[in-house]
Amino acid sequence: MHFVLIFCIKEWGVNYMQLKPFLLDCYITDISAGEVIRKRGTFGLSHTTKREYDTFLYLKEGELRLLNKQEKEYFRVYSKQCVYVPYGIYCGSLYSHMENHVLMVAFRVMQNNVPYPLTDTPFMFEPTEGFEKSICSLISAPLSEERIFRQRELVYRLFQQVYTPENRYENEGKYTLIAPGVKILVENFNENIPISALADHCAVSESYFRRVFKSYFGENPLSYRNRLRLQSAHELIISGLVTAAEASRRAGFSDPCYFSRLYKKYRTDEKKKSDQ
Repeated sequence: MHFVLIFCIKEWGVNYMQLKPFLLDCYITDISAGEVIRKRGTFGLSHTTKREYDTFLYLKEGELRLLNKQEKEYFRVYSKQCVYVPYGIYCGSLYSHMENHVLMVAFRVMQNNVPYPLTDTPFMFEPTEGFEKSICSLISAPLSEERIFRQRELVYRLFQQVYTPENRYENEGKYTLIAPGVKILVENFNENIPISALADHCAVSESYFRRVFKSYFGENPLSYRNRLRLQSAHELIISGLVTAAEASRRAGFSDPCYFSRLYKKYRTDEKKKSDQ
């Protein structure tokens, strides 16, 4: 599932159809939201591994310390404060109270269709009015097409607050070389465009395209395309508007058995991610 460059943001409390257009030169994908309770002295985010997702942390109740790879403190976070933890950095959270209630929204951002670090350090910002109530309702709501739409809205609105010129890094070097090919892949994920054709569009060899793609995305182009297809098929299935077979076909899968096997693993992985 890819997202067009124009998307919608709503004011909290405004009717669902009264949406404001907002132009942003990026895509946001792989959104998940959840609430966790951490005990004193436990780690939430691991400070020993790089963050694989952009993450918003909202401390509903408690206190935590954000730590870097050397366990030095970035800053402390207290109740009702919100933190943005960017993709690609080492950042851990160590909890201080007996019980700490945390709302988390994880997602991936692509600028020019290549993921990038917005900043190399986490930072706090003021959440919009009604944020806690909105995200709690998203977490507790049954999985549905409306919930997915509302999750996107929430992330778009939050990301608007942190996506500013002073916080942005421009993509440089070899990653921008493959950006045109990645754009084609994302926008046409349900088509079987050869990787060699994507590489040709970028004027690089297929082996170079694959190598840079994997080093930046953490997976090869075909695996990434399958994940986009699975996301799209999943949203069609839970909408109840089409059968699983039709959803898989629309998403670009020609073999129902292959889709069934991948989709089962996808659902298992998503459940594990939401339970973290």
